Amino acid sequence: MPCLDVTKGGQHIIYDVQDSIKDYMVAVGMNEVINYSFIHPSAFDKIGLAADDARRKVIDIMNPITDDFKVMRTTLVPGMLANVAYNVARQNTKVATFEIGRVYFADQLPLSGFPTEKPMLCMALCGKRNELNWNEGREDVDFYDVKGIVEGLLNNLQMQEWKFVTGTAPYLHPGKSCTIEYNGMAIGCFGEVHPAVQNAYGLPQAAYLFELEIEPLVAAATHVPQYTHLPKFPGSSRDIAVVVPTEIAMSELVAVIKANAGELLQTVKVFDVYTGKQVASGCKSMAFNLTFQANDRTLTDDEIDLVIKQVVSVVGETFKAKLRE
Repeated sequence: MPCLDVTKGGQHIIYDVQDSIKDYMVAVGMNEVINYSFIHPSAFDKIGLAADDARRKVIDIMNPITDDFKVMRTTLVPGMLANVAYNVARQNTKVATFEIGRVYFADQLPLSGFPTEKPMLCMALCGKRNELNWNEGREDVDFYDVKGIVEGLLNNLQMQEWKFVTGTAPYLHPGKSCTIEYNGMAIGCFGEVHPAVQNAYGLPQAAYLFELEIEPLVAAATHVPQYTHLPKFPGSSRDIAVVVPTEIAMSELVAVIKANAGELLQTVKVFDVYTGKQVASGCKSMAFNLTFQANDRTLTDDEIDLVIKQVVSVVGETFKAKLRE
């Protein structure tokens, strides 16, 4: 009998990641949709892509099933917005959907080989936060609903070193959107749909989108969690409020605080943002709660005060900030 090597079967890690994403999205109340991989080139105009945007370099289909599906998609956004518009037009105004699918890019045109296929996640959210019920509010979903879902997903996938920066996606509202950066690379975005795009799809209400590349998540998904024992010594917290120019982002302040507070710092939380008569014009007050803790001792007030003094000094020099009295 010939000898054959026996290998253990199993699916690729990227499909494990996709399964984890699906499980999470369903757990937070989202519904999965599957759209065609074909779109019409006019969709790029509707979502406001620039003429030189790489996503406009599409692969034409030789025998499209209809004129509406003439090219391979390079983004999941048009299909997701079309889903929202279809539902809203039929009085289903509460939409919470997601899709995991591939987008297609050609190394050169006309196509001379197989295209590059990138798995992506896209999510849409609009309408009321809760179903009609006597004991629940009737507020619409907002930016922070989407932000919470994004943060929960990244944490669930054990992602580290990610951050949110000011958004630049043309189909999202410039003042209500973020770009997701991981290891210094932009891997996704989320926020409120741009008003022009909202009008192009005939949406009578605000809608929110989230788009994310899946491949960068694979390395993080293989990370084995490490056990950390419960602290034996109590922590201590301090509150500081600083007045900074309005254009300074909260993430910039948090990054500087973490970089200068040392290893004793455990958490930084923003609990108040204020603009009004008590602060100068063009400025805002931001209040932070800082928690400190050591594994081998109970910290003294002098130790914590020294760190706070260092943090306030660096924040003041970096952002021309003043400690609010």
